Amino acid sequence: MRITAILAATTLAVAAQPLAAQGVSITPFIGEMVPLKNAIMDTTGGSATYFHFNAHTIYGLRVAKDVTDQVTVQVQGGVGKGDVEIVGGGTPMTLRSNVWFVDARARLRLIGTDRANLGLLAGAGWTQYTMGLLDAGHILSENNDLKGKVTGIVGLGLRARLTGSASFTADLTDRIHSQPLELDGLSNPIEPTQHDLTMAFGLNFPLGE
Repeated sequence: MRITAILAATTLAVAAQPLAAQGVSITPFIGEMVPLKNAIMDTTGGSATYFHFNAHTIYGLRVAKDVTDQVTVQVQGGVGKGDVEIVGGGTPMTLRSNVWFVDARARLRLIGTDRANLGLLAGAGWTQYTMGLLDAGHILSENNDLKGKVTGIVGLGLRARLTGSASFTADLTDRIHSQPLELDGLSNPIEPTQHDLTMAFGLNFPLGE
């Protein structure tokens, strides 16, 4: 009981501190998510079939908390729009697609000062693409699906103080996951691991100031 009371008192004391003192900040951001590989390919019968997700413009919000002077933990989420290129039997087609994602990341400062520094980003998240054609295809057959995937994240992040308390942020990350498509009619599909190169630019604002 005594330990429980101490933990409860400590939690309340931390919660009662101003958010600025807790090192909490928010970052609205905008960027591009660029898949680097075809999602799925099939060359059975001498005809090429592939799906390739093109660049998606993304918008999101990141909440961060400084753990130490060097380490920050971050939670972020966002949505985006783009298109997917489909070639089946030599006939190309481009359709609109969407993406949403949610991530938990850590940032370790590598070099620099509080005013400007470069950090290592690493974490994990969830990536979900959606497309109307696959939604309709899933109704026709449960074997057609566009699934969300657990995603590994690694990259670099730049942060530079502007006037006042705001900072400019620029992140370059590789979002790594298995390909999300499941399709009827493919005999021997090639399914490479996906690398979604993601560039995000934002403005960081401390809370409670």
